Amino acid sequence: MAVSLSIIIPAYNVVSYLEDCIESIMTGAYQDFEILLIDDGSVDGTDSLCDKLAEKYSVIRVFHTTNSGVSNARNLGIDHASGQYVGFVDADDVISPNMFEALVHCMRSDVDMTACRFRRCSRDELDATEIPITHQTITNQTETAQKVLTGGYGPNVINKLFKAEVLKQNQIRFRRDCRTAEDVYFISDYLIHCKKAVFLEEQLYNYVVNCGSITNTFRENRVIRDVYMNLPKSWRFCTEVMESFSHELGNQARARTVMFYQTVLRKLEKPDSNYIDETIAYVKKNKSALLHYKWGYKYYISGLVLSISYPLWSKIFRRGLQQ
Repeated sequence: MAVSLSIIIPAYNVVSYLEDCIESIMTGAYQDFEILLIDDGSVDGTDSLCDKLAEKYSVIRVFHTTNSGVSNARNLGIDHASGQYVGFVDADDVISPNMFEALVHCMRSDVDMTACRFRRCSRDELDATEIPITHQTITNQTETAQKVLTGGYGPNVINKLFKAEVLKQNQIRFRRDCRTAEDVYFISDYLIHCKKAVFLEEQLYNYVVNCGSITNTFRENRVIRDVYMNLPKSWRFCTEVMESFSHELGNQARARTVMFYQTVLRKLEKPDSNYIDETIAYVKKNKSALLHYKWGYKYYISGLVLSISYPLWSKIFRRGLQQ
């Protein structure tokens, strides 16, 4: 059955949260959608809960797969989507009931993407009430890239709608071997083909920060795993795309890349020599981009030290971490 919107939800071991997520979508007045629920090899009962939810709601289609990560799960959803537009929700998050209605309403033949703001919150701070829409901004391609990069909308997929036609014609998919920052690659790929977008000022998506989440781990932990080494590399790709729009956007993305290179290197417990050399080379070449932004000053000082001596940088910025 043809629908306007396909909502793709990867689900892995989220039996305690999934029902709240689904209910937040189903309570809205807008109903012209399908939900593609991708059980990514769950072992906590999420698989059977997906089937029960599909029995309860006819709009839900369930796909059971072996565990292969969020990128592959989302790609499977895209491949089976029948909607004119595609949206993504994380299974442990909650949305405002009118989020998709508002985003679809802003979609027109000449609009390739719509977005709302999102808020990070704990599970105790969830707000699944309907939020009135008061203001929207229509942007061209360069302005869209600016909004995504620095306008508070982020290089994330969970707060946006995409045209299925653009995804399929240009074979835009999530990197299959990417375990972090997969959104950055996807959004960067999409921006190349996004001529016009509409941005809503309201926070219609609740991004729940759980203790074990990748984002929370990176923000809070002093030591991280090598899975995060892909983070600055994804931003290098984003920098290339932003540079195609304007030098200023390229410079902004480049500054963030320099920041992420240093942050990941500082937090890695045992960085390998190739990654150390890659980081030093990139930071040494691009550290001046940080001088344009107040938040970048401390990373510029760090970059100066790193460019002179890695052992000295390690003593100053990696003190207390195992070398």
